[in-house]
Amino acid sequence: TAAQRLYAALFYPADVCIAPATVHRMVRTGLCLLLALFLAGSFTFIRRMVLADRYFVESLAYSDHGRLDKAEECLKKAEQIFSAWNFNIASLLGRNYTMQEQYEKAIAQYQESLRVHPYNTNALLNTGYCYLKLGKLDEAEQFFKRFLAIMPDAAKGYNNLGIVYFSKKEYARAAACYQKAFELDPGYGEAHFNLGNVYRAQGKTEEALQEYEAALRAKPDLQDVRTMLITMYLERGDFEKAEQVVRPLLHKPQTAVQGHMLLGNLFQRRGKYEQALFQYLQAVQRAPQDATIYYAIGMMHLQLGNYDKAATSFTYALQHDPSLTDAATMLGQLRLQQGDEQGALDIFRSALQRDPRNRDLHFNIGTIYLRMNNLDQAIHHYRETIAIDPSHSLAHYNLGTILRQQGRLVEALYHFQEALRNPAEQIDSALANKFIADIKAALAQAGKKEDKKRNTEPK
Repeated sequence: TAAQRLYAALFYPADVCIAPATVHRMVRTGLCLLLALFLAGSFTFIRRMVLADRYFVESLAYSDHGRLDKAEECLKKAEQIFSAWNFNIASLLGRNYTMQEQYEKAIAQYQESLRVHPYNTNALLNTGYCYLKLGKLDEAEQFFKRFLAIMPDAAKGYNNLGIVYFSKKEYARAAACYQKAFELDPGYGEAHFNLGNVYRAQGKTEEALQEYEAALRAKPDLQDVRTMLITMYLERGDFEKAEQVVRPLLHKPQTAVQGHMLLGNLFQRRGKYEQALFQYLQAVQRAPQDATIYYAIGMMHLQLGNYDKAATSFTYALQHDPSLTDAATMLGQLRLQQGDEQGALDIFRSALQRDPRNRDLHFNIGTIYLRMNNLDQAIHHYRETIAIDPSHSLAHYNLGTILRQQGRLVEALYHFQEALRNPAEQIDSALANKFIADIKAALAQAGKKEDKKRNTEPK
């Protein structure tokens, strides 16, 4: 056949006796067939590559808009089409999982990227980061070192390696890494901040303060630095410097709310409640859906004796965030002050459904039931309080009081003794000691009567 002659001419020309012109035609035909096959394969390859790139670009757009679920969907389509040749797909999938804090899945994708491209520095650095977040410090150290072996002048690698050593409490090695990081990049504020954390952990307050100030100069947008500086200035009682750190936040729309809240907190700590309230009111104008701001406003009204306004603010806080237990606790306390025990109980029980392990809610509910003389429910909630916090002295004291009234003296004695281990200010220690002495005397008397009864029984 023609195909057999073509095959023989191409691969066994010595065994075929044909005219030169025929040979040329057959060779040209063969080359054309090979070229056609190559073009067909190339077309398929290019089509798959273009389609994968389309999904890749779409995933980037979704990721930038916070649509991580759609980004993951696009990346998985790209992975099915072209993953064997494009390590960036696995890398971006890893980034997507990292942003969702699914670190194990992220590591698997980064490892796939490294299989295709073992020197992918982005994958090496991010794998180390994921291991760091998982608390696997040795693995994190290994990947950061692999990254630095390829990019020895990358400041971020030294900073991340320093975090590993800091987590291991190897402070000297951590400090050396941070110093290397800002030596390579003088504007690397995070490295100064982290070195400040090292000095703070070592008790070197002045050195820590200098590094935090250097971090803020290098990168004024680092909010953690401002927070730490404010904390340290407050520890020193230097409110003026703390205020100087906060004030610049008020001039930028994206940080104004935080600035007003921090400034309000500074005034609150100094007992300047009206000025603190003004700052919190400024904050809520810019963030009217933030429940924590309404809570802060309520606390200031409470300090100023504006109880109705405080109750209104706590109510707003719960409307915006029903899980804000602190607001529920304060609102319930206000209802109690107004003599509305049932209203307070309803608020506390509603909050308890959302936060069933909250000791303060259990204690408050127990106290209301005690006032209502519902002793079984009071006992139940005081026991729940103690189960959550065995050192809660007020719960022990109140429970001891109820059990003593019920004649359950052995149990009452235990709870009075526990209450006095570390008594709260509200506990009358002298009265508790009197109860203990009376109970011991009563138990001793009961023991004597029991002995006398046994001795008088006929043998």
